[in-house]
Amino acid sequence: MESDAESILQKKHMSALKRVKEANEYAKRLLAQHPDAADAYIAPGIANYIIGSQSAGTRFTLWFGGIHGDKKLGMEQLAKTAENGLYSSRSPKLCLPLRTP
Repeated sequence: MESDAESILQKKHMSALKRVKEANEYAKRLLAQHPDAADAYIAPGIANYIIGSQSAGTRFTLWFGGIHGDKKLGMEQLAKTAENGLYSSRSPKLCLPLRTP
């Protein structure tokens, strides 16, 4: 969430992308030890959705920086948090109406 606010409000895109990568690394480490920690899917879910929603040119440029996103996977991760999360089940529910059939 911190990265979204930073990107949108302060227009510091590179710093926001760094925070997205950090959040994803923390989530991966947590999920490696506790695969049932559904709340950990919120960070990669939001990142995947936002990056996957960018234009092909933007995604291609981000790919060179090691940043990848998949809109569909992001929605699946947010749904997992919304359904099973203990602490952050409300935030993903706000994003779920964005799903496209």
